[in-house]
Amino acid sequence: MKRWMAGLAAAVGAFALGGATVSQAAVVAWFQADMRPGSPALGWEYLWNKNGPIGNPANYSPLLPTTNSSYYYDADGVDGLPGAGEPAAYVYLGVLDPSRPFPGAPGGVPGHGYLQPGTDGIERFAIAAYTLASTGLTSIVASQLLNADESRDGLHLLVYAGNDALPQIDTYTAPGQGNYVTFDTALGWRTAGDTIYVAVGANGDDFFDTFRLSYSRSAPPGGS
Repeated sequence: MKRWMAGLAAAVGAFALGGATVSQAAVVAWFQADMRPGSPALGWEYLWNKNGPIGNPANYSPLLPTTNSSYYYDADGVDGLPGAGEPAAYVYLGVLDPSRPFPGAPGGVPGHGYLQPGTDGIERFAIAAYTLASTGLTSIVASQLLNADESRDGLHLLVYAGNDALPQIDTYTAPGQGNYVTFDTALGWRTAGDTIYVAVGANGDDFFDTFRLSYSRSAPPGGS
């Protein structure tokens, strides 16, 4: 069964991971600009929690590059969806396909929700991870996750920082196309090598759960 319908709304947001000096920060990593086929841009990983619950990086596996012009990274690395096997037959990160409004916008589809067969009650997330190259104050600003489809029960957004066991953000979009959440937050002082995980899940089920997402990393002038 096809898991999504064409969306009519745009998501605009920014994800800023600042260094010790936050004034006059420059964008040095941009989710939508860095999203590309073939291999992730420097610092980025695209993942899903194949082996267990979200929140433990040991449970994460890479989303694999495909040759598809929209579904850049999915669970099996084979062109097109659905992929082989559950609970990640439709999970991907990339850009919205040409059949939708705003083709080429960054986003994806999460894995199965916790109510679906074959999940053992574990929600499967599409995860965008960025590893910091410098130490300093880190924050998320001007952020937004939007339902690009009819999402029956809303999308689930989690943000983890470094090795923190608990999420910094745990929130949901309301059901229905065009609904969104923002998730601005200060993440405190972070060390080079820390990874910031932005994870989008399906809540109960992943039917019609295509999403749009955009954010950027900033650092002080001369930082990285």
